[in-house]
Amino acid sequence: MTGKKRGALTAALLVLLCLAGTALAEWATICNDRTGDRLNLRAKPNTQAISYGKYYTGVRVQVLQRDAGGGWSRVRIGLGNGVAEAEGYMLTRYLVFGSAQSGVRDERPNVVLNAWDGGSVLLRNWSDGSTMYRLNSGTMVTVLGVGSQNLHVVGPNGETGFADASLATPRLSFSGSGSPSGSRQTASRPQAAAPSFGDGTARLPACYQHISIGQAWCCAGEAVPVRAEGSPSGAVTDWMEPGTSFIVEEPDNGAGYVRVSYPWGREDQGGWLERRYVYNQTEYPKSVVVATDKPGNRLNLRAGPSKGETVLGKYYAGTIASRTGAVSNGYTQVRVGHMIGWFDNRYLREGLYTPSAELPQVRVTERRAVIRKLPDSRSEEIQSAANGETLTVLAVRADGWIQVVYQNETGYTRAGATTSRLAY
Repeated sequence: MTGKKRGALTAALLVLLCLAGTALAEWATICNDRTGDRLNLRAKPNTQAISYGKYYTGVRVQVLQRDAGGGWSRVRIGLGNGVAEAEGYMLTRYLVFGSAQSGVRDERPNVVLNAWDGGSVLLRNWSDGSTMYRLNSGTMVTVLGVGSQNLHVVGPNGETGFADASLATPRLSFSGSGSPSGSRQTASRPQAAAPSFGDGTARLPACYQHISIGQAWCCAGEAVPVRAEGSPSGAVTDWMEPGTSFIVEEPDNGAGYVRVSYPWGREDQGGWLERRYVYNQTEYPKSVVVATDKPGNRLNLRAGPSKGETVLGKYYAGTIASRTGAVSNGYTQVRVGHMIGWFDNRYLREGLYTPSAELPQVRVTERRAVIRKLPDSRSEEIQSAANGETLTVLAVRADGWIQVVYQNETGYTRAGATTSRLAY
């Protein structure tokens, strides 16, 4: 037998083995008790665990462990091909097994995905956020489930993955009704879908936890309560959706709460929100974070969308940037402070957090360090730090400037004014 025939036979056997494994798996269909209800896929087998998404009646799930304990089953949701599947726990009483599945109604809605720039819509993998498919803007997809920021969808040719919920028409709410129009938000309040896996600021570097008076965004993973008083016992007066913009009136009451107001509705709207869900440095719904592939590596910010363009700075993992909306040639255009450039998509993650964050800190050694908008001695001064103050470094440049964060301002100062020993 030739090597080519042996290879073909091996490939055929692998396909048959995969199909056999799929055929032997136990499958069930979600059947909620009321029309429009959706079933949570939870991280752990209890009702207080994080919900990865709310799934519609009619969605088929692969059952990995039936009755895994306490009335829960461990399941996997996807097409059964190992691509962009979600895994967690569902209440067994809402799963239908065997021949009875044929009688379950199908409530999976269809939506149209429209890219912000008219280009491609990305379908991402659940586990690592990597891109699995690119769909043309305007493609209609079937929704399996709704997450706090993403939709689990299947495309017209079987493409499966997670799409940004803000791209969908009609919009589907995570916290409200399962219907396209369901939402706790009033029509007068501006809202944008938050980036993936938002979970607050508690794990962020300290420089990004600073809160000041002014515009801010809710960076929770799901709708969170606004309270009449700044304590956990305060009465709930409203619910704040992820990505909602508001005004910080009082940055911290000492008990972990921030007083906020909504200038878009009634004058008396507002209350207290947990501090960890408040973020006001870059526009949260457009945020991406630098996630380099190896410790010590830094990501080049380039003047244009290609490897040959001028390097505007080398950025450390954990740097948060704001997307402008432009994408080209595998690069995303971003704004970091007042600098605009292009990052390689492979080293960006949606949201605010990466576990590989390694932003260095330096101390001011001169009488004061002037912080400017851009790396130019003629650029506008936006802040200054006194001798002994600590600055967090985002990037280093070949010309001796470093980009830093200090008291909610992002700008440039001379490395020579600090203890910087950071090599370019």
